[in-house]
Amino acid sequence: MTWNHGLHTSYTQRYPAHAESAVKNFNLGIAVCLIMFVEIGIYLPAYGMTTSIFADDFSGTQLSAAWTTSTFQVDPTNPATATVSNGLLTLNSTGPMTNGLDINVPFVPAGNNLTVTARVRADIFGRFHLALLTQAGTFDQSSVATAFEFDLTGTLPTDCDNKGAAIERIGSSYSVFSCNTTIGTWYQLQIIATDNPYTVTWNYLNDTGGIIATFHSTSPSYSFSSIKYLTLGVWANPVESVSSTYNVDWTIASSPSPAPIHAGSSGSSTLVVNPRSTSTTVSCSPTSVQAGQATACTATVNDVASGTPSTPTGTVSWKSSGSGSFSATTCTLSGTGASASCSISYTPTASGSRVITANYGGDTVQPASTQPTTLIVTNGFLSGPMMLALIGGVGAAGIGIGAAVTLLVKRRKPKA
Repeated sequence: MTWNHGLHTSYTQRYPAHAESAVKNFNLGIAVCLIMFVEIGIYLPAYGMTTSIFADDFSGTQLSAAWTTSTFQVDPTNPATATVSNGLLTLNSTGPMTNGLDINVPFVPAGNNLTVTARVRADIFGRFHLALLTQAGTFDQSSVATAFEFDLTGTLPTDCDNKGAAIERIGSSYSVFSCNTTIGTWYQLQIIATDNPYTVTWNYLNDTGGIIATFHSTSPSYSFSSIKYLTLGVWANPVESVSSTYNVDWTIASSPSPAPIHAGSSGSSTLVVNPRSTSTTVSCSPTSVQAGQATACTATVNDVASGTPSTPTGTVSWKSSGSGSFSATTCTLSGTGASASCSISYTPTASGSRVITANYGGDTVQPASTQPTTLIVTNGFLSGPMMLALIGGVGAAGIGIGAAVTLLVKRRKPKA
């Protein structure tokens, strides 16, 4: 009996007369490097019904955003369609579903170790299909790399030979036939593949991981790099006229490289980060003023540490050793590169020397630094020597005048 469904171009029903030996060679190939978990509930609808397949976590950094789906139906006047949006795959049927649905998931091949496990459960007869393909849209001897099917049936297949289960080749795929299975019970399908050479082990397990049947094969014809799609499928019995429910939990895990030779380890170290060194310079202009006359003072902070310089930020505070006032007691630095500066004005109120000090408080990178400068303040009067220098006179050169005076120097006439 031949079926057209899923990605098969042709499919022979699994009865022993059409089944080839499980030990025959076949071409294999697989590649995937992703970790994902998918829960899919598939409802095969009656006429005009809509079915939804929920793919809660059917995504991953290595999965394409676009899925391709294939649905097949004997009656072309009642087509079945499938759409994917926001992680929800919706199947619309205008007539009875006579076969089933495949979901092809593109992925990026990587690594050389792979395990694919599918937990499956059917309420009535069901066929679950797991395949890795070299191309999408076809499922034949030239494109299939690895296929694994699982039938749930109430009829004991003769090929089981009362041993519990069997895995055998049908056409271009290998199938596992469960024996004495319980409808509504979870089972597990598992593919374990390694590369160089390409080797696949199929396991049919109970839900606690116990092996019911296993099969192993090696093929030099394929490698992980030849695989382009992972196919997840479920197909209905063609003679089935009622809706069925199939549930699948898919878990796919891969290793990007062979098992490591050395075990993992970790360590830690304490790093001490010191602030960058700075220097501060202060200048006032003019440097000599009269009492009551203002002078402009500028503080410049420089990053003098090695490496990439950091522009100093923050504020500079000011103080004077004598009487006088500042226009502001602090100023905010501004600059680029390794240097920043700010200015204030200072007005002394009495004569004498002043020590003007600028104190940089530091920031998160630079430490604090301080620098003074000396300012000379006069009392506003001319000194005697300065006045004599202005009016001239040899005899007056040694006279000092401490206050403002008018000095008249007259030349006497000689006596007759």
